[in-house]
Amino acid sequence: MSNEFFKTRWQLVKGRKYRDYITIALGELILLVFGIFIALQIDNWNQDRQEKKIIDAYLVLISKDLQSDIQSIEELMENRKQALIYTDSILSYYRNGYIANSKLFERGYFSLFIETRFHPNTTAFESLKNSGFMKNLENLEIEEQLNQYHQLIENISFVEDKFINMTQPVENSLVLKGFYSEYNQIFKWQNRDTVIFTKQSMNKYPEFEAAFIKAKMFQEELINNYKGLLLKGDETLKLINNGD
Repeated sequence: MSNEFFKTRWQLVKGRKYRDYITIALGELILLVFGIFIALQIDNWNQDRQEKKIIDAYLVLISKDLQSDIQSIEELMENRKQALIYTDSILSYYRNGYIANSKLFERGYFSLFIETRFHPNTTAFESLKNSGFMKNLENLEIEEQLNQYHQLIENISFVEDKFINMTQPVENSLVLKGFYSEYNQIFKWQNRDTVIFTKQSMNKYPEFEAAFIKAKMFQEELINNYKGLLLKGDETLKLINNGD
């Protein structure tokens, strides 16, 4: 084909038909540019398709992380609610000067000092951010929801840290005052029925009351934060699944 074009152009030059020569040359140039354009479009289309596959793979992993987080938060929130019940009961004993259930102290103690916290699954989300593909998310609402969700996680971690930092000095003080030596039966699960904790005993350790007052505030704040995270997690999960 190129030889035929060459012969044609040469005949036009020899015949001094420059206008026809220019027309053919322009036609060839247009065809060349059009061919390059088509090739670039195909290349861009293939690249977009590959990037979409990568983003979809990330969203699948993030969706699984969200499901795991939701289950963990639901369990943790129930534990916090139960701990709040213990805390309210123990504070009522201080107010009334009467202990209705001495065994309740043991459960309240463990809810206060054996601290559990939320461990979110953030690997997939962090990988997506670090990959540079976050900007290729076609659904900007998903990106916004994910950012809000992980901001809530940071808020929860901050409150949990404050809670732990509050309880640790109290526990250290109890150790120095000999609390564990006096009530070592509390930590022997096979002798649970031998624990006796009276109002007089409670007064020996006033930091307990202050700790439970603060714990009540932290527990209520964390429960509200957990609820907010569950709601945001459900919204984000539905948005991702609907996007698929």
